Amino acid sequence: MRHRTLRSSIWLWLALLGLPATSWAVQEAEAQFAAAVAARPDQQLGERLFQACIACHGADGTGQRNGDVPAIAGQYPRVLIRQLVDFHFGKRWDVRMEAIAKSHPLANAQQLADVAAYVNALPRLTDPGRGDGESLAVGMRLYRSECASCHGDSGQGNEHEAIPWLAGQHYEYLLREMYYTFDHRRPNLTDHHAFMANFARADFQGVADYLSGLPPAP
Repeated sequence: MRHRTLRSSIWLWLALLGLPATSWAVQEAEAQFAAAVAARPDQQLGERLFQACIACHGADGTGQRNGDVPAIAGQYPRVLIRQLVDFHFGKRWDVRMEAIAKSHPLANAQQLADVAAYVNALPRLTDPGRGDGESLAVGMRLYRSECASCHGDSGQGNEHEAIPWLAGQHYEYLLREMYYTFDHRRPNLTDHHAFMANFARADFQGVADYLSGLPPAP
């Protein structure tokens, strides 16, 4: 409560002084991300913190096939930290995740580092939800031309750059998040709009299907 009151007071003073509150929020978000990445994680504490995530992500972190919840087991710690920070500071939208990210159990950089380390150590999903295969060839071509330069030829992402691995992720979740990005409902992916603007429905389905079928990176 005191943390929330302090933040509200800072926003008020920024408004009164005519300073860009958005700029301040960006700086605070980046500071929290950097502090969490630099922290020495404790996986045992992370396991305790993860109990708040089990109801949706499952005890094994493999999410849900219906696309509502992603598989996060084995995801890069920097990716997990980045997404939690983005949820906390409004750069990614989801009512449930925003509530979790702003709650006391994940209120500081050390706790973010702890839970990210624990989730990263969980075995990755090997049997994700898949598409129907009808647009698979189109999806492979589009992925290689538009996505592989960042997410990797095999969908393995980039840990240092906090780019998530997408190989072996649930089809329905990948499809939903691409639609969200196309509809400007992913503020942290505005750089994806340029090439997704020309995607047809079959293109989205094909890319999601192709990625869901790739074996997860070791």
